[in-house]
Amino acid sequence: MNRSQRRALQDLPRSLSTWEVLEAPMPAALAVGQAPGIDGPPALWSLAFRQLVKSSPWEMLSDAVTFRFKGSPALETAVAVLLGKAGEQRGVILYPREQDHLSFKEAAMSEDVAAISECSAVSLYIDPLEELHASEVQACSEAGLIGPEGLCPRLLVLDQGRPRAATPEEQLSMLAVVEAITSLCYGVRVDLELQPAAMHAKTKLGIIEVSSSPDPLYTRHTAPSQDSSGQSDPETP
Repeated sequence: MNRSQRRALQDLPRSLSTWEVLEAPMPAALAVGQAPGIDGPPALWSLAFRQLVKSSPWEMLSDAVTFRFKGSPALETAVAVLLGKAGEQRGVILYPREQDHLSFKEAAMSEDVAAISECSAVSLYIDPLEELHASEVQACSEAGLIGPEGLCPRLLVLDQGRPRAATPEEQLSMLAVVEAITSLCYGVRVDLELQPAAMHAKTKLGIIEVSSSPDPLYTRHTAPSQDSSGQSDPETP
């Protein structure tokens, strides 16, 4: 077990929002998902990955914020979240369907590992060089996928709990999601933890509309209430 696996297991009590909590399936998933897990033309990924790492949206946004996409059949039903703000491994998780996201949230909240193992997602993890094997470092270097601060991508798929490599179509979908999320985080000037936002973004799947939604529970407990005049009421708990 490498340091990335050990750290993920140690993080289990503090984060149930990431695929890294799949205690038993996780080592197999990591064995399948050797970095970078991307076999498409490196030029397609290099700039997008560097921009993602440079913007580090997981430092601002928790996985309470969800992203959705319109304009591409491959992403019409998909939901994406960011990982990393809570101290868990950094990354982008793409659920193929809304129900996949909801099922995972319900299973994670109840710590139902059996239910979690039936979920599906495309996962892009962001790993430091020192946590990769030498062969992975070489593969990332040859692909031009060593980003700022020595961070590298590791793309894998859990298909109803079974780990496998991402297909070319899944790789392209994740690439478009990375481009869209980065564009939205750069392009809007609102707090995405508190307010919804949307914009059109240029991606490798064409122009798509990306929108973000804060978690209603998070918003209700953090946003100041307003009186009938629209003014914030600091006395309201």
